[in-house]
Amino acid sequence: MQQQAIIEASPASRERASSTADEGAAWKNLGEAKTVEAFGQAWITLVCRTFAGLRRAALLLDHPDHARFEPIAHWATDAATDDIKVFVTTLEPLIAVAIERRRPALEGVADGDQEPASERTLLGFPLIFAGDLHGVVLIEAVPQDTLSARRMVRHIEWSSGWVEAFMRRTKPAQTHASRCAQPDRLVRSQVPPFQGVRGRRR
Repeated sequence: MQQQAIIEASPASRERASSTADEGAAWKNLGEAKTVEAFGQAWITLVCRTFAGLRRAALLLDHPDHARFEPIAHWATDAATDDIKVFVTTLEPLIAVAIERRRPALEGVADGDQEPASERTLLGFPLIFAGDLHGVVLIEAVPQDTLSARRMVRHIEWSSGWVEAFMRRTKPAQTHASRCAQPDRLVRSQVPPFQGVRGRRR
């Protein structure tokens, strides 16, 4: 009897296959989502899967029944650290900076050739559509230098267009009223330039 060779996929191969499957499912869910929670989870998954070096992330949006932003989706590379409440609570000072300044707030970014100031870089990115603040994206990444941090901010900025598109589709009346009140504003993320915008460094 001829012996059959059994080829077992390496852990790296299985991880790549799993990642591809996750991304495929996320893209499908992104287009078919009917609830903000389903959309948010698909969106945050794609945001993190398509930018190297991200460790954890959370999407916070305004809630009609609460006077604060609520976490509706999160993502983490390590399930052992995937505690959304602890993550958001820890980054509350960064959230406050991003909301107050209405600009991306960063911590732990190295200047020039200097070593990173900490073991991680944190980003609080305000979601501002047509002049209104709708939420915040929280990111924890491996240590970033200034150029890498700038790229990360731009990645979130362009990705946020999906969030606005979903909100326009699910809240047409509210969006229409906002657009009529500000006809000269582009309906996209209105985030001021990144240069010189930072939170506290640790």
